[in-house]
Amino acid sequence: MYKIFIKLLSIIIILPAFGQEKCNGHSQLCNRRYDQVAYAFSHNGTSLSPSLVNNQDISLEKQMAMGVRGTKLPIHFQKDLGGGKGENPMACHGVSRQFLEKNYGEIIASKFGEQIEKKIEESGLKPILGTGLHAVSTGLGKVATKTQSGKTGFRAKLGKGLRKVSKGLSKTATKVQKVGATVKAKVGTGLHSVSTGLGKTVGQTQRFSERLFGTKQAEAKIAFRPCILDFHSQPLKNVMLQIKSFLDKHPREVFTLKLEVYMPPIALVAQVIKEVGLANYAFEFKGQWPTLGEMIRQNKRLVIFSDETNPAFPWINAEENFLVSTPYSFKSVQDILAAVQPIELKENQLLEVQHFITTGLAGNKKGAQKANSSSVLRARLKALGESSKHIPNFIEVDFIEQPNGDVFDVVNHLNGVGKYAGNPLLNFGY
Repeated sequence: MYKIFIKLLSIIIILPAFGQEKCNGHSQLCNRRYDQVAYAFSHNGTSLSPSLVNNQDISLEKQMAMGVRGTKLPIHFQKDLGGGKGENPMACHGVSRQFLEKNYGEIIASKFGEQIEKKIEESGLKPILGTGLHAVSTGLGKVATKTQSGKTGFRAKLGKGLRKVSKGLSKTATKVQKVGATVKAKVGTGLHSVSTGLGKTVGQTQRFSERLFGTKQAEAKIAFRPCILDFHSQPLKNVMLQIKSFLDKHPREVFTLKLEVYMPPIALVAQVIKEVGLANYAFEFKGQWPTLGEMIRQNKRLVIFSDETNPAFPWINAEENFLVSTPYSFKSVQDILAAVQPIELKENQLLEVQHFITTGLAGNKKGAQKANSSSVLRARLKALGESSKHIPNFIEVDFIEQPNGDVFDVVNHLNGVGKYAGNPLLNFGY
């Protein structure tokens, strides 16, 4: 009888642990305030490859499934693509007309250069390909320089330059194919496909340029589209529906949106959020951040920050009141690690860590593979946390899955959960 009693008692003690509810995947986070938790955050989460300005490779839906709990979302207005007179708020990594006129050549050259470089890496034939492809690379560089100059007739120069690049690449591919080995022949075929792609681009270049910049006669009649380089641009409504679907299916998760609004009135953005039913989840700040558990019980699990606000929508929180951000213009990992400086945060403010390498308009995947590694992330976040005396909240990175999803492991370490339970990277007594 005594043994039976002991077994029943042990079951009673163990049952609550099995039934313990989780918040953002971990029971330990339920009693922590929103501003005491670290979150994996994607930079421009809907700007995907093969866009010319992408910062991510995988969709926002897949990012959320992996563990992303916040994203920065740039929003632009774009003329109705269906020919109507209205304007649509679009989720896209946009560009200004002035920026594009100055950097168009560099953007195009950079992306084609990536395609060529990928073929070289896959082939293992760098010595054989080196000479020919070096010439191709030089050609691309010249094209970029010519187009950046912005002089009259640059479109024609771009077309001629790309033709030379295409011919040079085709010659190199032919030489490789003549080597005879099967693998080398495949590389040659692959390079020919790149060459063909460049050739097609030559034919499209002038038409594309006219769409971007217009002509002297018709320039005023052509509406510039800021989303034109982001091939994954989509109506804001679509993105909000994706986030709502995630919150609907995951009632124990809290998500954060940082809106970067260009031109559209915030009222129209709010209208879209309300239209899809997402505003029902939106949290309105009232003096102090609640715990994740409280937010979940109240079903106010979406926190929205924006650089544009309107008193009519109090659930859109003013970014300037709550977010303290690190610098973001880094050219290398060394720059990132050297830039750690004390950051002062006031009560209820959160620390946004912008952790990505910027060498052009698009994200830098090779840079992300290094910057997102556990060792680099831990070094920077530990230094930032210690100097600011605050947990880094939003760990915002490009190519979130690179190199091996390290950011998710580091976020767990910051929060002291999972295998890091009781041993957080920074100990603030949460």
